[in-house]
Amino acid sequence: MKKKITMKDIADFLNIDRTTVSKALTGAPGVSLKTIEKVQQAADELGYRKDSFASSLQTRKNAVLGLIMADFRRGIYAPLVEAFQQTAMEYHYSTIIFYVNRNQNDLANAIELLKQQRVSGATFISAAATADLYEYVSDFLEDGIAVNTLERDFVPYGIDRVSFNHYKAGCDLTEHMIAEGHRGIVFVTYADIKGTPEGRLHGYLDAMKKHALAPRVIAEDKPLSHAPGDEMMLAYERIHKAWDRLDQPTALIGVNDNFALGILHALKDKRIDVPGTISLAGFDDLNASLGIPQLTTMRSPMKQSGSKLAELLIRRIRQSELPATAYTLDYDIIVRKSTAPR
Repeated sequence: MKKKITMKDIADFLNIDRTTVSKALTGAPGVSLKTIEKVQQAADELGYRKDSFASSLQTRKNAVLGLIMADFRRGIYAPLVEAFQQTAMEYHYSTIIFYVNRNQNDLANAIELLKQQRVSGATFISAAATADLYEYVSDFLEDGIAVNTLERDFVPYGIDRVSFNHYKAGCDLTEHMIAEGHRGIVFVTYADIKGTPEGRLHGYLDAMKKHALAPRVIAEDKPLSHAPGDEMMLAYERIHKAWDRLDQPTALIGVNDNFALGILHALKDKRIDVPGTISLAGFDDLNASLGIPQLTTMRSPMKQSGSKLAELLIRRIRQSELPATAYTLDYDIIVRKSTAPR
């Protein structure tokens, strides 16, 4: 049988004392980040596997991270979940996922379950980090549970945060259309919706203003839907209703890929060639490849955010005194067959 690698083996390999190795692997204070990284690398090379049960007896915490989400149906967070879990495993942590319904009081139940599981840290994804979370953050920190968020800022508590540059994504996609020779560019979005749609819209508006072009916005005033089919139908119906007043646009941008796919179906109904007559693009790169032609889109940095959130959480578990950090991640433009030079 293959010999089980112990902390003593790692200490001998690095020529340091076993206590330092134990602190580095369990997140105890008093060890530099450089030493932690060195010990972690040696543990990986030697094939060390953490004894989660023994560790939990010492720290009163399990080697488990919580991931709390409020949006499953669209599947947009799938790359984030995969990257988060993979990164956690690389540091010998497990992941448990909680779904909270924003229309119900699920957050309190999720918080209680996290404490019962004695998690070492918890990440709250976007809409799961509601204002109600303020009531629990101080309890988490007092209990020694690390916390961070995606797209939500809990400034008073100095919590690590990862966010996306939605504004820059809107600018970059509009600039791409303009560079392709388009001047009549229409943006299709929700009406009076804050957060991600608002950032993308403002990026579009400023890019149009920069080039002295008149912005044209179609705003859907129906309630926000998180079902891909519903979003497609909203955009499809809105294009049909608004088409006669659009004054022959040469490019359309949907606030996300589902909107762009709905626009694509409406244009096909009208026998308008994409991209021959009108170029079309969206955001996220979640369903963009399902269109015919496949859609140009701004790919959201979901995978990168999953890895970064897990890394920040584990760093916070191991070095709780570090100052809070905020990372902003950019989108990547993915050019496909739905756009062409004018």
